[in-house]
Amino acid sequence: MTVFFSTRFMAVYIILITLCGCFINKPALPEQIEITPSPDVPLLSTSHPVILQGRLFFDIDLSGTQNIVPFRYSTALIQPFSMDKTQNPDLVRALETYRLANPDVINNQVIDLPEPGLSNIEVCASNKKVANVCVLTDKQGNFFLSHPLINSGDPVGLTFTDKNIGAFQKMAFQNRYVKPVTVPPYEMNGIRVPKQNLTQTHLMKITNTYYVIAGEGDIQIGLLQGVLPYPLVSGNSQIRGFSDHDPRTGFLRDWRGKTVIVSSNGSPQPDGIVDNLKGVDISSEEGSFVYSAGFGMATIRKIDGIPKEIIVMVDNYPGLFEYSHLDTLLISGTQEVFAGMIIGTIGKKDNESGAPFFHLEIGNSGIDPFGHPEGKYEQLWTRAFSPLEFP
Repeated sequence: MTVFFSTRFMAVYIILITLCGCFINKPALPEQIEITPSPDVPLLSTSHPVILQGRLFFDIDLSGTQNIVPFRYSTALIQPFSMDKTQNPDLVRALETYRLANPDVINNQVIDLPEPGLSNIEVCASNKKVANVCVLTDKQGNFFLSHPLINSGDPVGLTFTDKNIGAFQKMAFQNRYVKPVTVPPYEMNGIRVPKQNLTQTHLMKITNTYYVIAGEGDIQIGLLQGVLPYPLVSGNSQIRGFSDHDPRTGFLRDWRGKTVIVSSNGSPQPDGIVDNLKGVDISSEEGSFVYSAGFGMATIRKIDGIPKEIIVMVDNYPGLFEYSHLDTLLISGTQEVFAGMIIGTIGKKDNESGAPFFHLEIGNSGIDPFGHPEGKYEQLWTRAFSPLEFP
């Protein structure tokens, strides 16, 4: 009986599982695993193409930022006596705009001039994927540049080429703003030096590459025609060395070509090239402050016959700036200095004029800031015309 029941039960069981398939062996579900991509297969990038945009401007005051600067007005800058003395077109346009808005302006009047944007400058961008994607700046100095292979976060190198013509119009350096600098007031060698609000900038030749990160904001870069700021001394300063260093005047010769040189007795020699004065003498009132030519390192040098001399090595400029005949030194040994920082005072009187002065040379060979009279080297002021425009 027992066997019969078991056999019948088994028969029914087999029939049931055959009909419904409930206990048929099925393949097991695969376990869930984390898929790690091969190192050779790049992940999808989250970056995207961006527009590089910014502005190039005429950095007249060497601050690295676009400002309104005091400027001595002259109609000869707008309408020069000779076409080869035509100034930078953006500077001319800025002066014309000012004259239209202020018709009563007169020559030698000190005006507040906005530093103009620089047009017709070629801006080229390159990275590891693409080279020399170029545009020209517009009349305000703005540029907008993009490429499918320039993405957000990419390091990009920018280069600049001045497409203007004429020696008086070309930009030679770029000046990048770094940070503001405050020098607190101090006293040294019996002189009280006031608080100084300055800026640190990074000076480079215009041909050097400027690196940015794409997508990190607008790019603003100041361009210069020379490395030397003006004035370099407080008070009512005068420059001696060349009797005619102003290309606007229209008499004698231009100081960028063959220039009239002051001879040993102070009289001009219009037909001779007698560079008896290496560098320039800059005079002012006794006790006037003397300023550093730029950001870099300064040190004191004592040489027999050249009393109280300071040497300034400006960042990214090959020549040394030598200040001699200073009355009081206001730096300690060797130290960091910034453009426009007070480094000393003048007090020694000039044998010819009787005015207190200091002597400035650039390089061991005595390069003159106004340029070589025979054109062997260019002028070094921040603009390709006389610093007389500065008040």
